[in-house]
Amino acid sequence: MRTVQISILTISALLLFVALILYLSFGAGRDETQLNLNATCKHENLTGICKSKDECVTNITSVILESCNEGDPSLVCCPLEKAPIPNSHKRTPGEKAKEKPNATCKHGNLTGICKSKDKCETNLTSVILESCNEGDPSLVCCPLEETPIPNSHKRTPGEKAKEMCMIYGKTANYRRAPLFPHIIGPSSGEDFICDQVKREPLRIGGDTAKEKEFPHMALIFNYDAELGKISWSCGGSIVSPEFILGAAHCPVSKHFSYAMVGTNAFKDTVELLENNTVEISDVFIHPDFNNNHDNDIALFKLSTKLKASEIPICLDTGSSISNNMMVIATGFGINERQISKGILQKVILNIVDAELCAAEYERLLQHQMHLEHTVCAYAEDTDTCQGDSGGPLQIYHSELPCMYTQIGIISYGPNCSLRTNLPGVYTKVSPYIGWIEDIVWPA
Repeated sequence: MRTVQISILTISALLLFVALILYLSFGAGRDETQLNLNATCKHENLTGICKSKDECVTNITSVILESCNEGDPSLVCCPLEKAPIPNSHKRTPGEKAKEKPNATCKHGNLTGICKSKDKCETNLTSVILESCNEGDPSLVCCPLEETPIPNSHKRTPGEKAKEMCMIYGKTANYRRAPLFPHIIGPSSGEDFICDQVKREPLRIGGDTAKEKEFPHMALIFNYDAELGKISWSCGGSIVSPEFILGAAHCPVSKHFSYAMVGTNAFKDTVELLENNTVEISDVFIHPDFNNNHDNDIALFKLSTKLKASEIPICLDTGSSISNNMMVIATGFGINERQISKGILQKVILNIVDAELCAAEYERLLQHQMHLEHTVCAYAEDTDTCQGDSGGPLQIYHSELPCMYTQIGIISYGPNCSLRTNLPGVYTKVSPYIGWIEDIVWPA
C-alpha cells in the first residue's frame, strides 16, 4: 500500500514538472510576443513596428514582410515608410516623356507622334502644339498630317490673276465697229475699237503706237534732284493700280525712281515730272535673279494708286505659246542710232523655237539660258532695244476685246546696231504667276 502511494506521488510530481516545462515554453513565450506588439523593428533598410499582418497597411503584394519574432508569423515588421516597388526608382519630372519619343499621340483631330519642338515640321505659327506628357514641354504631339492654316485655303496659281483680269476688263471702254481681220482676238463677226483705237491686223515690223493703244504701258526713270538730271531706266506694265511689272536687271530704286503712266509721249523733263508721274515706293526683285539674267523679273510698288483710266494688263497663267505665233512688244527705248523718239513704239515679232534660240546664244555668245523660264521672239530688221527692257511682250486677249495678255518681259538681246539676227530673249510670265500674285494680291 505504501509502495502504491509513492508511485502516485511520483507520477504527480512528473506531471507537475511537465506542466511547468510546457508553461515556461509556451505561456511565457506568448507573453514575450505580446510584449513586442508595436515594438520597433527593422525591415531591410526601413524602420517598422510589430503589427498583425491584417493591420499592416503597405504594399504587401510587392514586398515579403518579415516576422517580428521567429516561430510566430501572426506579427510582422510593418514598415513605417511606403515600401519601394522592386526593380524601380523614383523618376524625375519629364522622364516618362523622354522615354517616349516617336510614340503615337493625338493632337486635336489629327494623329501625331512625340517629337521635340525643333524637329516638328508643321505650321508652328498657326497652331499651339500640345505636350506629349504633362510636366515636360520639350516633347510635343507633332501632327502627321499637314496642319491646316485657319481661315484660309491654298489658292491655285493663276486663280487670282484671272479673277482680276475680268474685273479690269470691265472698266475698259469699247464700242463695236465693222469687221477688221485680225490674227489674235475674239472670234466674232465684229471687231472692237477701244478708246478710239481699233484692234488692227498684226504685221511684222515696227511703228509708233497710238494714244491709249496700250494703256497699261509705263516708263520708269531715275531723277537726280541735285543735278536736275533724268536717266532712263526701263519699261514696265501696269498689273494693278499699285504695281508695275518689270525686269530685275533694271536700275530701279525706291529712293529716286519714278513711273510715267497714262501717256504715249513726252517732250521734256518738266513735262515728264509734272504730268502722269508716280513715285516708286518699294522694289521686289525675284530672289533667284542672277547676273546671267535668270529669273529676270521684278515688281515695283507705287506710292499712290493709279486712276481707273490706267487699265492694267492681264497676265498669262499658262496659255500655249507656239512657234511662229505673232506677238507685240512695246517700249520707249532707243533705236539703232541710240536716240529716243520720246514716243511709245510697237513691234510685231514671231515666236521662234526656244531650243534653236538657246543653241545660237551658246554658239555665238557662250550664254546659257533656261528654256522653261524664257521665250524667244524675232523679226528681220526689227527688234526691241536696250531702253525697252522690262516692257511687255503681249498678245490680244482671247475673250476681252479691249485687253491684252502679257506673256513675257523684255529681258535681253543683241545690241540693236549689231544686226546679228539673234532673237530677243523674254522672261516668260506664267512660271512666276504665283510669286506675282503673292505680292500684288496677297491672300
